[in-house]
Amino acid sequence: MLRQKFKTYSGTELLSDIKDLVLDQFGFDLKKATSPFLTLRKSQKWDCSDYTTVDFRELVQAARKPVKYLPDNKWAHQFLLGKFVGVTYVNYTDSRKMLGEIEESWHHLNEMLHEWSPREIVKIGRNPEILSLHHALLKYPIANQNGLILSHIDPVAELLALKAQAASLFSTGLTRRASKNYRLQVGHQIAHVNNTQNYDFVITSGVLEKLGLGSFGEELDAWADLDLLNIFHCVLRPGGLLYLELPVGKDNIIFNGLRIYGILRIPMLISDFELIATFDSEHLEPSEISAKFLWDIENFRAARRTLVLRKTGFL
Repeated sequence: MLRQKFKTYSGTELLSDIKDLVLDQFGFDLKKATSPFLTLRKSQKWDCSDYTTVDFRELVQAARKPVKYLPDNKWAHQFLLGKFVGVTYVNYTDSRKMLGEIEESWHHLNEMLHEWSPREIVKIGRNPEILSLHHALLKYPIANQNGLILSHIDPVAELLALKAQAASLFSTGLTRRASKNYRLQVGHQIAHVNNTQNYDFVITSGVLEKLGLGSFGEELDAWADLDLLNIFHCVLRPGGLLYLELPVGKDNIIFNGLRIYGILRIPMLISDFELIATFDSEHLEPSEISAKFLWDIENFRAARRTLVLRKTGFL
């Protein structure tokens, strides 16, 4: 098994080297050499009782200026998984000005919900490929269920979930939001009280790939995205679904604005979930992600996909 070869940013590598240099070093056990994503489990189980609340207003600090480069220390080693993640510094981002703003579309949410189609709703955002989330919700419906949404600036994910007849939603994220819809509450915290598994489903779009890179004034954190997945696991009911909309390609970082998820980072991200299906923006039916598909995407380019995951026990 360990003689298998995988194409990574640094070249073609033996699985034994990936295990020694990445998985063992960063706290993951190789359970099975599945394709395109290895089946992993965390070496140390996440304890939900240690987590009570994530407060995004405390997480970001408008006074903290984003850094332009990864510091040459242990953080860079962790961000780059040793040598297996590429980094470019061509797109420095200072997103702090967004922290105090509310996108105008939040104030017209009810109007758009009743009068606009999903394809029209998608056009208000910065990410047309989020239509993949709509396709995922058609195939794996959320009608009459309660959900958590972690989203970026505009309410596209929220509108798609309301269109899909979710019973109630709680929306949060790094930026401010507003709602006059009785099915949609908004706030700046994800709370987990007395180990309560609050939600039937979780949707995340546009935040996971940015968090921990510092562009919003948050501290650099190579594992911020993985920690959020642990929290989603805590607040989901057993068997609940996670709709994960994110950029995929080779394992890259466009510092300080974006992670791109590839054959190494994706299995780390989903290690406590069962991958059910993957959707793109062009097809109603699921479309598989292959290793070749990821490899054929140019360095520091990405396609966006929605992964549908089911909560399992911590593996």
